[in-house]
Amino acid sequence: MPKPKEVFDDPQAHCAFLTATSDDIFEGQHLDRKEACRTDASGNIAGGQLKKLKEQLQEVISAFSQSNKEGGLLVLGVGTDGTVRGVDHLTEGQLPERAELSGDLDYDK
Repeated sequence: MPKPKEVFDDPQAHCAFLTATSDDIFEGQHLDRKEACRTDASGNIAGGQLKKLKEQLQEVISAFSQSNKEGGLLVLGVGTDGTVRGVDHLTEGQLPERAELSGDLDYDK
């Protein structure tokens, strides 16, 4: 399994790994990926999905910060089956909220 920094530095070289067909192949102590919500037929995202995503991101980042001296890599926008879904469906108002998690992290877990 590649190191998080290697994948971050050269994602093109690790494309097959990033889009592995199962989270079991990709995810581990140093790597995780999350789909960035799904839209309904109208192109909207239910508020509950955004809240769940934020909770998932907080959990992953908190775990990385506590258990990994090397850090970790969280890939946002790839589904559990390896499908690249991206983040273009999130509005500008939703993206910063996802990126500003530091005040919400629980460092005592």
